[in-house]
Amino acid sequence: MLLSTHGFMVYHPDPVDYWRWTCAGLRRAVEEPGFRIVRFEGIMGMAASGLQLFQDAAARRLPPALRPALCLVMQAAIALADRLEPAADRDLNALVFALVAEKP
Repeated sequence: MLLSTHGFMVYHPDPVDYWRWTCAGLRRAVEEPGFRIVRFEGIMGMAASGLQLFQDAAARRLPPALRPALCLVMQAAIALADRLEPAADRDLNALVFALVAEKP
């Protein structure tokens, strides 16, 4: 099984938004039916995610012509923040979790 899901994000129903996955909740949901996790990785740590959320909130309030400039600056800051976040921290709190599991 190859699975990815969001950890935390702004409410975005499509058409509904009922679940917020934590690292422990995702592991439990996969292991309870008997899958063995082979690889588990958090993608985009807390600092980078916070900057992403700020960008998303701020961009909505800007005139459309200014949004690309904000996003260019913010994405550079987000990339830097994520490079500075230890992988072990991302595996606990991340914007997205990805895992590979197998059924023994």
